[in-house]
Amino acid sequence: MKKAKQKIKEWKDMYKIWRNRPRSTFKQVVDVYTKEPILRRAFSEAHEMLKRDMYMFNEVCTTLLSKHSFRGGHSKLVDVIVKEDERINDYEARIRKELLKYLAENSAPDVESALVLTSVIIDLERLGDYTKDLARLTLYQPLKMEDNEYTKTIKGYKKDIMKMFVLSIDSFGSLDKEKAKQVFSINRGLRKSTDRLLEKLHKDESMRPSRIITYTLYTRYFRRVAAHLENISSRAVKSFPYLGFKGEEPTRKMAAKKKKKPKKKRKS
Repeated sequence: MKKAKQKIKEWKDMYKIWRNRPRSTFKQVVDVYTKEPILRRAFSEAHEMLKRDMYMFNEVCTTLLSKHSFRGGHSKLVDVIVKEDERINDYEARIRKELLKYLAENSAPDVESALVLTSVIIDLERLGDYTKDLARLTLYQPLKMEDNEYTKTIKGYKKDIMKMFVLSIDSFGSLDKEKAKQVFSINRGLRKSTDRLLEKLHKDESMRPSRIITYTLYTRYFRRVAAHLENISSRAVKSFPYLGFKGEEPTRKMAAKKKKKPKKKRKS
């Protein structure tokens, strides 16, 4: 059934070329059928990158925030995450090559989709980098997390980000606008909460400096991971010019309202 639906979509794309571009050549229509799979494969590999990012983040945070240590110790965890990050980088390089080939060889390419994916894979690669940095914190902070209000709050951030990962994976694959908006909503709440936590840490004179640094680093890294997930999810609801920006994409009516009205000339 899935293959049949995909086949129908391909024929619809071919028909769209004939309908919207009366001067389309036979080569242009054939390119939709033969070159379009390159773009779909690139998006599929980006989807796989996001799943790997989620695995890495969950594995690292489980070690950082729970009483369970990674099998083989913290140095083994760093080795595993570094190798996973290298795979993420390989995915990015391969996708760039595929997009370059798609744009160079296709006579009627979907330029906006290619540009969107070029932007998204940067966020996907940065997720891997931040997770790798979090993994390295386990080498400098081998002590168990204390059971206090700060730890409880940061563990809550981890749960929120895992929800964002799941919603981002779903919205990225299906362009589900509602799930993408849920990602935006979670991140708004997380930004406000982390602002309050950082301010509280700054004023807390009873806590050891090493603990304050640890909590601050966790909070900062978590904020960056969440921000990149929001950028990735924005693919489902925003066009390329507004990808990654906060807030709703302006509609034509909104843009028209923003235009300044011409000033009336003073009567002499």
